[in-house]
Amino acid sequence: MTDEAGEKRAPEAARRGALLDHWQRSLYLLHFQLAFRTKEDKEFEDWFCRLAGFALGADFVRIRPYGAEGDHKADGQTRSDGTIYQCYAPKTVRAGRVRAKIRDDFAGAREHWRGFLKRWVFVHNDRAGLAAEVAKELGALQQPGAAIAVEAWSEDALKRLFERLDIAGLESLSESLPPLPSVRRSRRRMSTRSCGAWRGPKRPEDSRPFGNRRSTRSTRTHSRNMS
Repeated sequence: MTDEAGEKRAPEAARRGALLDHWQRSLYLLHFQLAFRTKEDKEFEDWFCRLAGFALGADFVRIRPYGAEGDHKADGQTRSDGTIYQCYAPKTVRAGRVRAKIRDDFAGAREHWRGFLKRWVFVHNDRAGLAAEVAKELGALQQPGAAIAVEAWSEDALKRLFERLDIAGLESLSESLPPLPSVRRSRRRMSTRSCGAWRGPKRPEDSRPFGNRRSTRSTRTHSRNMS
């Protein structure tokens, strides 16, 4: 009897666990979307490098400006495929400035990373999409048969990085949220309390106004005295 009950409870517990994990993942996805849409300039660059570091591991190397040498037109690189990443997330987007930024950064990366550069990735935070002039500028850099591939990454591409994160990466990237085990325990406590508070349907006498409620024993005693 006990074994049969345990067997029935096992699939239900697994189902609840799967739902709970989905709920947790959704919470961190919301945090990712909020970060992408609100961070700008250097803050966006820092956030992207942390995301790429957690998702790509040791293959991703963050590059910072160093004295007069600067960063050699690179915010990060992946060594395995010769990729250079360049971030651009201004508070106000103007097509002319974006085009100039792309030309300058690509030319600088090609000069400084000669022999290494095989792919150049322009990371931006314009989730509405690039202006036609900017898309043409990127297209002009990617000539047929060119030795360097050119890509533009925005929210969808960064979400694919996010989907590669493990629990430790999710918690580190979302420092303002509680860790997953704490969320799990809180969810379990809420479920237990709500289940413990329910005691079945109300009795008929419970539906009467509070002042008119009388216990069953009092009612019986009153009827006995009347008789």
